[in-house]
Amino acid sequence: MSGWFSESGRGARVVLAVLAGGIACGGATDPAERTDVVVQVAADAPFQLRAGEIASLGTDGLMIAFRRVEGDSRCPSDVTCVWSGDAKVVLDLTVGRAAWTGSAVHTHVEPRTVTFRDYRIELLDLAPYPVSTQQIQANDYVATLEIRQNR
Repeated sequence: MSGWFSESGRGARVVLAVLAGGIACGGATDPAERTDVVVQVAADAPFQLRAGEIASLGTDGLMIAFRRVEGDSRCPSDVTCVWSGDAKVVLDLTVGRAAWTGSAVHTHVEPRTVTFRDYRIELLDLAPYPVSTQQIQANDYVATLEIRQNR
């Protein structure tokens, strides 16, 4: 596997060529389903993950894949709403070579956090925020997450 490193924003991003049988959902064509970008992250520090990317926590082997956003009903910033709405962020989690475990976190309703093995993953923010005159594309979403190790 070949890759390249570059510094951008918060931390190093590692882009890996995904080979058959690799980390990715083989043959996925929807950018929100692709998982060929791995972002190295640290515990106890917020990090951003784009739809289709994977976060890898140091040498612990924890990996979090941001698969997609489902049901984004958040109230657009240019509209007055009775309820703030909600968006569901679908994640897959694994440690080492274990099978991926599906999970979800929400922007405005519970659960905003998910516990997986010895870790707690919290959704801090989801961008972009809706505007009534614009449609958000699946691959435009960026989740701000934080991993904390349960002690």
